[in-house]
Amino acid sequence: MLLANLTKRREAFNLLHNTQVDTGNGNSSTASSKPGAAISAFVHAFAMGRQYNSRADFHYLASVFANITQYVEARQLLIADENDNLLRFLLPSLSSEYFIRRGGVASTLKCDV
Repeated sequence: MLLANLTKRREAFNLLHNTQVDTGNGNSSTASSKPGAAISAFVHAFAMGRQYNSRADFHYLASVFANITQYVEARQLLIADENDNLLRFLLPSLSSEYFIRRGGVASTLKCDV
């Protein structure tokens, strides 16, 4: 929930957008420095939910996605083909029983592309 509040600010988005993500076994040579790698990792964790981590459901990441789509870079990242079109991972949450998840994804989709 803290991340959802922080991403309302451009500075927090920039930090998130440029954060390197470990894509392997913790070896620094497997870290992805590609812009948006952290956002992509969040989308995948959100989509997998408890399969990703049995003690977390990641509902509030939907609010993060809604906040960051106010920036054109995030909107482009979500729909870019080279990122496996991340938006498709969010769409099933529109029918979620959880309001935070459903509402956050709906707000994400309402952005101007």
